[in-house]
Parts: sequence; C-alpha cells; structure tokens
Amino acid sequence: MKQVLRRQKWQFLFGGFVAVTGVLSVMFFLILYLPTRSDYLALQSSIARLRAESDQRGRTLERLESMDEQLVAAGQDQVGFVTDRFISREQGFAAIMPDLEALAQIAGIERNRVQYFIEDQPRFGVYSVQVTLPVQGDYRTLTGFIRELERSNTFFILDSIGLAASGDASELSLSLNLTTFFSHDG
Repeated sequence: MKQVLRRQKWQFLFGGFVAVTGVLSVMFFLILYLPTRSDYLALQSSIARLRAESDQRGRTLERLESMDEQLVAAGQDQVGFVTDRFISREQGFAAIMPDLEALAQIAGIERNRVQYFIEDQPRFGVYSVQVTLPVQGDYRTLTGFIRELERSNTFFILDSIGLAASGDASELSLSLNLTTFFSHDG
C-alpha cells in the first residue's frame, strides 16, 4: 500500500507539474501571441499602404518619364527649327545679304543701304536682329518683294512699313523694318 501511495503521490506531483507547465505555456502563449498578432496586423496594413504608395509613385514616375520624353522631343524640335530657319551668329549679316539681294532681284526693286542692329544677349537661344531696309519701286514690285520676304527660307518678321513720297508718282519709297534672328553658337 505504501508503494501505491507513493506512486499516487508521484503521479499527483507529476500531474501538478504538467498542469503548472501547461498553464505557464498557455500564459506565455497568450502573452507573446497577442502583441505579435497586433504587430503582424499592423505590418500587414503597413505593407498594403506602402504597396498603394508604390503603385501611385510608379504611375507618377511613368507620367514624368512621358513628360521627359515630350520635353526632349520639344527640345530637339526647337534645335531643328533654329538650325533650319536661322543663320548662325558666326555667319552674321553677310549670310543674309545674298538672300535680300536675290529677293530684291526677283521682285525687281531697288534696294538702298541696309542698316541692322544685333542684340548683345541671346534670348531663348537666338539673337534678335533689327533690319532697316529702304526700297523703291512701283506698288506691284513692292508687294511682290514683301511676298517674297514671307516665302523666304530665312525667318523675317515685318515689324513696320514707312512710306515716303518720291519724285515720280508711279514709284514708291518704303522703309521696311524687319526682325530676323541669328542662332546662338555654343
């Protein structure tokens, strides 16, 4: 009987130890599980928020890359326009004079001394050049000359036309104020 009591005593002790260990395990589980679970849920919501931000930034990046491509194309278009339509400042006014001479010959007008002024500082990559061009001829030839200026490969802006009387009634004297541009070298 003593052995049975002793055995029951050890079983109670072992059962108590197992029960205490089980209760401690459940307590540690609850103590560690709840904060970990809340951290896990917070991490999941943070991941979802960061994915949404990343998607938004990706769309913004695509939009900015598209804009960059458009700006590069616009810059290339501007450079192409400037090089195609404007004479370089290095070539100077001497490059425009043959064009004006040819236009005057085509229209059949007399061209007097040309005066010009080149701007010191470039704006938007070009130098502005103001040209004063006195011309003489009848109405038909002068309007033909103005049409030829408009069709010219060199970019001319007709700012103003000054009319002066001449001795001959059929002949007109005009002072044309033009603006053209030289491209910025370098």
